[in-house]
Amino acid sequence: PSIDQLPASGPMALVKLFDPCSAWTWYIAAYDPTRRMAYGLVHGLDTEYGYIWMSDLVDYRGRTGLPLERDLYWKPRPLSECLAN
Repeated sequence: PSIDQLPASGPMALVKLFDPCSAWTWYIAAYDPTRRMAYGLVHGLDTEYGYIWMSDLVDYRGRTGLPLERDLYWKPRPLSECLAN
């Protein structure tokens, strides 16, 4: 899409993933299935926007060996709103 077709609120966080045993959270705004790469925001030691390999998220195991979970009750919202969480 061209720049004038982007939502005024910026990219939307469509999916929320989290580590059930820590405070790490990933907000996914875009996904390229051909490359298996996502774009979004991560809250961890720092908060930053960037690209994420989905294979890293799928293979991730927290300190107790649990995989990431998807927040099934998540309602899409602008990534900028996720900064406050």
